[in-house]
Amino acid sequence: MALRLAALRRFAKSVPLGLPSPQVVSLQASVKNLGDSVKSFKVSKYFEEKYFWEKANVGPFFLLLLFTPTIYRSIKDAYWTRQLRKMNTEEIISDRYDWLKVSMIQDEVEAELLKQVPSGGIQPLQLGAASPPEHATAAVAAPLGRGVRVRCAGRCRRSPRERVRAVRRRSSVGEPPSSTLAMALRLASLRRFCSKPVPLGLPSQSSLKASFKSFGDSVKGFKAGQYFEEKYFWEKANVGPFFLMLLFTPTIYRSLKDAYWTRQLRKMNTEEIISDRYDWLKVSMIQDEVEAELLKEVPVGGFQPLQLGPSSPP
Repeated sequence: MALRLAALRRFAKSVPLGLPSPQVVSLQASVKNLGDSVKSFKVSKYFEEKYFWEKANVGPFFLLLLFTPTIYRSIKDAYWTRQLRKMNTEEIISDRYDWLKVSMIQDEVEAELLKQVPSGGIQPLQLGAASPPEHATAAVAAPLGRGVRVRCAGRCRRSPRERVRAVRRRSSVGEPPSSTLAMALRLASLRRFCSKPVPLGLPSQSSLKASFKSFGDSVKGFKAGQYFEEKYFWEKANVGPFFLMLLFTPTIYRSLKDAYWTRQLRKMNTEEIISDRYDWLKVSMIQDEVEAELLKEVPVGGFQPLQLGPSSPP
């Protein structure tokens, strides 16, 4: 807000109290001229062949023809955006009802399964011994220790003094440090692209302040009625920005549309993530309750493992 007020104070001229500013006067005149031209517009007179090609202001007509595909696509996109948003809302509500139905069925199934759990709990099935024999663990650990010693001996072969001597030998050859080279390149680029020197006390011709001042003056002095007048438009007006805007209009439109849909899809993605988190939380709570109920039915001595065959070979 402070920057906006400073810019308005910098580019706005002082106006005596009680008098309208020149910008307001020019805007009122433009609106009045537009209203008068719309009121006095007659289709039969405007499209009369001789009047159309000799006296009529054909700029707005051809501009309308030029922007007709863009306006049509915009209206079509707005319509289908509204329809798809409505359909998306209906699909989300339908998905929520389906999820609620499936969750209720799952709760009923889990309740019936919990009723069928035996009183002594579910006995686990164990095949073989719970831990390997001691002689097998010692046989596996011996080769691993020898391999670690060999690798450590290969890494620690060079002493710290030899490493320091190797670094000094590389620096004595004359290799420039990377930081010095980067600084030299930075200074060279600054010297290449810097502006020309200006005497002390004189303003720079290519300063940013002068560019903003000229841009502000051109925006203030713009009048749509004068600019799009046929003779002035083709002979005196600066048509470069206008045709550049026409050239980049599809790109700007696509960029704005992509930004809008990116924001909408990001919002929808966040909502889906939150919904998934709620589903995961509900399932986790049900699982914790089931585990707690099952733990209450564990016998006092614990579950006795079922062992098939002896714990060690004969």
